Parts: sequence; structure tokens; C-alpha cells
Amino acid sequence: MIVFEIRKNVSLKEIEEYFDLLSKWKKPSGFIDLKLPSKLENNYCGLMVSLIQLCVTWARYPKSRNLILPVKSPEKHDWHELYKNELICRIVALVWNNHEIHDLNGKSIRSYLIGPNSKVFERMLKIDQLDQPLRGSKLLLTEFDHLPEEKGILPCFEVNGKFIGNHTLLQNNLKPGIERVLSFSNELKINFEEIRVDSIQIVFELMKNTWEWAREDSNNVALDPNIRGALIRFFTKKRRILIDDFKDHPGLKEYFQSDVLKENNQGNIYFLE
Repeated sequence: MIVFEIRKNVSLKEIEEYFDLLSKWKKPSGFIDLKLPSKLENNYCGLMVSLIQLCVTWARYPKSRNLILPVKSPEKHDWHELYKNELICRIVALVWNNHEIHDLNGKSIRSYLIGPNSKVFERMLKIDQLDQPLRGSKLLLTEFDHLPEEKGILPCFEVNGKFIGNHTLLQNNLKPGIERVLSFSNELKINFEEIRVDSIQIVFELMKNTWEWAREDSNNVALDPNIRGALIRFFTKKRRILIDDFKDHPGLKEYFQSDVLKENNQGNIYFLE
């Protein structure tokens, strides 16, 4: 049996290496468990999305077995604190139908997860980020096709089994959440107005494409489990830190070195991802 552990300070480059490891581990006869960290230290520039893709790849392996959460005593655990790690809710929902979910002692903790996961989905239904783990500068809106519609599908994207009609509806649906994301920077709010319509159109087309093409396999069999979603977030970093963090990614490194990106008086660059 192999325990596939994701470290709290995992980087994008390491995720690429994790995919290679999974491919190698696919061949032995033993089972593969997945262990998640209590938090993520480098959670920006695509890390969350890449981690979800990695976990989906693991979950679809026939030999994937248990999801292990960093919990020692579930009766005393601070679930509110754990769910600040937005990966937890997504992967718990991902594996809910087909895998066991254990603490560090190998005991099932399913009953402890129903409440926290339901709260996160309720806030996503409202495009709400006023409470953890959606507080702050991001929207992570996730749909779970393998769960019942009332527990897995967001009406901001889909209603009664159909994708919403146009990008104007989506703009209205996402407006409160996006305004909260943008509230961290007046300059960003002003700049975003120039690209608001184009940005929403991009999100609309991408999510519509997942609805049309990413729910079934090539034989028209529903993918189970299956996650689709959109991440909209604001962050700010010093240029030198960004260049160092992505030194192993030539494209991102070149982008962050570009003179097109302007720093503020504190030497920070602002982003809407």
C-alpha cells in the first residue's frame, strides 16, 4: 500500500512530478491512499486548480483507496480552521461516493464532515465569501456532477439541467462576489471595468464548454467522480518573490519580469487571476 502525501508547501513544479509518480504507482498491485495537508502555503497562480486536477486523477484510478485528512482527534478537532484549506471541501466531495475518508489513526470520519462541507456549498450557492473558507480575495465556485443536483450544482451556472442562457445572466449572478474580490484594491476596481464584459464572457464560455464536453467520457458515460468550476481571485506579491517562486517556469518567470507589469510604491504587483 502506498500513501501519496501532498505537502503543505507544494509548488507547481512538484505537482508535475506528482503526476509522474501517480503514473508509475498505477502499475503495482497495491492500493494508493491520498493524504492532504492541513493548509497550503503557496496557494496562488494556479496551484489550487492543479491540485484538484491531481486529486481527480488519483480518485479515478481503480487502485485509489482512502482519503486521509490531517486529523488526530475528530471529536476535538477545529473543523472551521481545517476548512480554511479550500482543497479539503473539494476533495471530500470528490471522493464521497466511492472512497473511505479516514483520520490519521485510520478511523472513518465521514460523520464529522457532513456539516462543514454543507456550509461551504451553501455559501457557494449564494456566491458568498463573508465567512471562512470563502472569506477574502477569492471565489472558488465548484460543481460536483456525481452528487445530487441540490448538493452539487450551482444555479449561477446551471438551472434545471440546462446551462444559463447568456453571459449577461452570469455577470448578474457573479457581480456581488466579484465586487467583494475587487474591494481589496481601488485601482484594480477601476482597471477591471475596462475588461469586465470580456472577463465574464470568458468565464461563461469556459464553464459552458465544461457543461457540454466535460461531464462524460468518449463513450458518453458520465464521469464519476467529476468536478468543474471557476476560480476568480485577487492577490498581490512583490515582483522579486514572484520571479523566485516561478524560477522553474520560464513562461511565468518571463511574464513577471516584464516591464508591462507596474509596481506600486511598496514594490508590489496586483493581480486578478
